[in-house]
Amino acid sequence: MNPLRGEATLQAGENTYTLVCDINALCEAEAELGMDIDELLGRYSSGTSTRLVRGLIWAALQPKHPCTIERAGEIITEAGFMPAKAALEKALLLAMPAPHKKKKKKKAMTGQAGTG
Repeated sequence: MNPLRGEATLQAGENTYTLVCDINALCEAEAELGMDIDELLGRYSSGTSTRLVRGLIWAALQPKHPCTIERAGEIITEAGFMPAKAALEKALLLAMPAPHKKKKKKKAMTGQAGTG
């Protein structure tokens, strides 16, 4: 598992799966769900849709565990919906980390008196 590449593990019964949210997986999710990534993430963050979660997890399984979307649903059932959703969120956050904010450099005081 490589967290720097958007990978997270999902435990489902006796099996451990690696979810990968790389660019190809995200493109698969877009194609399967008929939405672009902005709409996918917007709808995901606005509420829980089982169809959306299943589609995203299915896409994230494809790089290391190719399966049907129905099998992805079975894996989610075996893992439990909330643990599966948590693993997906971890993979998504690792794949798209928040940009680092640049710290503003403070201007050094020059010791010059103003003419004000």
